[in-house]
Amino acid sequence: MQDVRQTKRRSSPKPPTFSISERDPFNSIEEEEERLTEFLSLFHFRNDRLWRKDRRGHVYLNIPIAFDIETSSWKEGDDYRACEYCFVLGFYDHVFFGRGWDDFIRLLSIIKKTVDVQSDKRIIIYVHNLGYEFQFIRKRFEWDSVFAVDERTPVKAMTKDGIEFRCSYILSNYSLKKTGESLTKYHVEKMSGDLDYRLIRHERTYLSPKEWKYVEHDGLVVLAYIEENIESNGNNILRIPLTNTGRVRRYVRKMCYMDRNGKRSSNAYRHYRNLMNALTIDGVEEYTMLKEGFQGGFTHARALMSDRIHENVTSYDFTSSYPYSMISEYYPMSKGKKVFVNTKEEFENYIRNYCCLFTIRIKGLLYNGIGDVPISRSKCFNIVNGQYDNGRVIS
Repeated sequence: MQDVRQTKRRSSPKPPTFSISERDPFNSIEEEEERLTEFLSLFHFRNDRLWRKDRRGHVYLNIPIAFDIETSSWKEGDDYRACEYCFVLGFYDHVFFGRGWDDFIRLLSIIKKTVDVQSDKRIIIYVHNLGYEFQFIRKRFEWDSVFAVDERTPVKAMTKDGIEFRCSYILSNYSLKKTGESLTKYHVEKMSGDLDYRLIRHERTYLSPKEWKYVEHDGLVVLAYIEENIESNGNNILRIPLTNTGRVRRYVRKMCYMDRNGKRSSNAYRHYRNLMNALTIDGVEEYTMLKEGFQGGFTHARALMSDRIHENVTSYDFTSSYPYSMISEYYPMSKGKKVFVNTKEEFENYIRNYCCLFTIRIKGLLYNGIGDVPISRSKCFNIVNGQYDNGRVIS
């Protein structure tokens, strides 16, 4: 019954298996084109059950598609070079192969034509570490938009003809190997040690069947991971968050907007919005003081211990320090209020019972020669006769 429901659910030829094929993975691009055409003929792309609509009216194919390349890199003088020598393009639970970029365009064109991809009728292709592949494809497509979280770190990129590339690495926050190990329903593991990255290959370099199996595994891992995400998000590919932290934001939003029975509540929503509005910063003066009062980590060496060789050095770090601090420490949960202090007792009462932010003046500051010097020069102003150590104030 489960197989029947899944088949009917998305009009797919059969429930996904993500199994490794027994045939030779790649013989020619013509054979891959034939295989892809035959496989796509099993789907009924005109069936509405295969599509999901976003808020802007665009419809997206509700099927996992994955793309991954293998590259060789080397150094020429002071410049680093890289070239792609093979790729895997996965659709649902099958993968297809090619060598050069012309092969990729040929297979992608078959998908576009069969599925009838347009600017408002789209497909999503997941790439594990899109930031890397994007450097190879950025000049091969006409782009409508690119959304990135940092320089050369695109999360998604949309072409003008309806192909949306998304990064599965930012979604999983795992390497491809760890992503395969994290699968809970479709167990596909990334192969390791079967592809020697020290060798420089190009698109005419012979690849052994074992090397092709390595490439095949990479494509199947991403397909299986996206399929699990589709199923866990209400069988809707559009509900998959863009990033791993998007899951947390969605959970928190749900907890803030729901009542005790887990149902969306207008009262809970209003209460949450009123609370957030009550915590806003009151003007430029408070914002400036908050910026001046915030300081990052203290990581450099003490002046008395620097420029020396130390033996038997150890270190440790905290695990999950942020969530622990959030439940174990006190944080302000009200709007800031400007007060005027008239006595020492009044000042000590504020310090004891409230989170206080204020500017201080220090006269005759001297270093005792024992501990660290934690005061950052960049957080001070009107310094007279200052002495410094690596950006910290000594006196």
